[in-house]
Amino acid sequence: MYDLINDLMQTDDLLEVKRHLITIDEAIERNEVNRSQFCKLLSSTIIEWSVMPRSSIFQPEKDKRYHIYSAETSIAPYLASVGLMLGRVSEVRKHIKEIIADIDATIIEPTGICTTVEQEEMVLAVLLEKFSYLEVVSTRKPLSVLNINNTHRLFNSTCGVDESASAFVIHMYNMKNISFIPEYVFLHELGHALQAAMSGSVLTVPDEFIDFHNSLPGTPRIEHGNTDAPELFADAFAIAVMRGTELYRFDPFHFSDGLKGLFEAFFEELFTTRGY
Repeated sequence: MYDLINDLMQTDDLLEVKRHLITIDEAIERNEVNRSQFCKLLSSTIIEWSVMPRSSIFQPEKDKRYHIYSAETSIAPYLASVGLMLGRVSEVRKHIKEIIADIDATIIEPTGICTTVEQEEMVLAVLLEKFSYLEVVSTRKPLSVLNINNTHRLFNSTCGVDESASAFVIHMYNMKNISFIPEYVFLHELGHALQAAMSGSVLTVPDEFIDFHNSLPGTPRIEHGNTDAPELFADAFAIAVMRGTELYRFDPFHFSDGLKGLFEAFFEELFTTRGY
């Protein structure tokens, strides 16, 4: 029982995670482990291996209010974020099968590049000097960044709310599209976390952004429900943070400085009018 869980926790590869989960599920199916005890042990081990306070797996360090996991430490919080540690035996088995299917459908061997913890810390340091970002994002839901040592078939990175709805979780994958700039990609995902914190959903944007975007000359109008709106918000946020800071060299957009200044002014006003 212990060996099965330790083998799962000691990998830094999601494809290996899939193989270990298949072995675990087969052991449960054949009654080779005490199901209830096994699931309790799995839950406590996920917490322990997440190097976080046992009271909350996603509770960030007090002085930071966020936590960045390296590729070597991301598997346990990844399993927590997709709900493996939650529920009864039947629910745990359901989550195991869902995780296996998701990894099989979306994850491949690493083929490109990824951000490092040092790069992410640097980006966050610049961001927090400019905007009261964590006053918005980490007030109700802590921010966790997981660096994944695999490539996703569709995305360079993702941002969402974990299975228990208790934290914003950014997954930074080994990026297949090497033309993308890692620091920009990370800022873009931080923009999604801000958007979700302000609007209440990763699928919608704050009302203020709809009005701002539609006021820009020559820009196609967007409405709530427009699937492009969250991407436009995240890009506008990244541009606003990069402008006038050391992150400017990572800006992939060839917009005029005047337009970038409008993005910067919008977010300065948004943080101010929202009281942050």
